[in-house]
Amino acid sequence: MKPTYGVLHRVKISVQRVGYGALLCMICAASPPVVCQAQNQGQILTISKVDRNDVIDDVSQKVLEDAYRKLGITLVFKELPATRALAESSEGLVDGEFQRRGGLGATYPDLIQVKVPINWLDICVFTQSVHFTPHGWDSLRPYRIGFHRGIVAIEEGTKGMNIDPADTNELVMRKLLAGRTDIAVMTSIDGQDLLKQMNEKSIQILMPPLAHVQLYHYLNKKNADIAVKLEKVLRSMEADGTIASIRRRIFADAGVHD
Repeated sequence: MKPTYGVLHRVKISVQRVGYGALLCMICAASPPVVCQAQNQGQILTISKVDRNDVIDDVSQKVLEDAYRKLGITLVFKELPATRALAESSEGLVDGEFQRRGGLGATYPDLIQVKVPINWLDICVFTQSVHFTPHGWDSLRPYRIGFHRGIVAIEEGTKGMNIDPADTNELVMRKLLAGRTDIAVMTSIDGQDLLKQMNEKSIQILMPPLAHVQLYHYLNKKNADIAVKLEKVLRSMEADGTIASIRRRIFADAGVHD
C-alpha cells in the first residue's frame, strides 16, 4: 500500500523538527535488535587483553568483534600482563577490558560490566602424580599449587595456600612436570589445548571442576553509551544461539571439548 500524502507530510515535518541524524536514531531505536550503526561508524576502541593466546580467548575475541561490527566499531587489542591490563582499563588509558569474571565493578567502579556473558569456562586441577577428588578450593590446601599469575578467580580461590604462580600456563605445566608443584590449576580448555601442543600424556585432569566461571566484557565509564548498545547486541546474539555456535565451532577446530 502506498503511503498517503498526509503520512508523507507528517514525516517531512518530523524531519524538519528533529533533524535527520536524530530521526535516524529514532527509527533504529524503534526496530530492535537493529542498532543505530551510523553514529559509531568508523570508530576504533582499544581493549586491554591479558598477554596470552588460547582457545577461550579466540572465542571471546570472535564474539566481541562480531558484536562491535554491528555497531560500526573496530577493536584493537592491547596485550598486557593481567594486573596491568586491568589497571589500564580502569584508569581509562584504554577503552575497556577484554574479559573478566562478573562483579569487578565493586572493586573497580570506573569499569562498566556488559551484563551478557561472552564466554564461560571451568577451572580444573591438573596433576601428574597426586590423585584426589576436588571438592572446592579448600580441597587444594594440602598441595603445592601452580597457576597463571594475575588470574583473579584463582588467586582468590587459593589465597593463604601454598602457591607457586608463573607468568604463562606453559611455565605452570613445566613446573608440574619438573615436580616443583603438586598440581596445576587452570581452565579445562587451556589445559587440554596446552597438553595437546606439548604432546604430553602423563598429566591428567581431575573432576569435578573447582568452579564454573562466566566471562564478561567491561568498558571504561567514558564509553557508557556504547556499553548500553553493546549489551543489546550481545543479548540478541545470546538469544539466537550465535555465541554458543561460535564457541562450538572454535572448540571443534582446535580439537578440544567442554
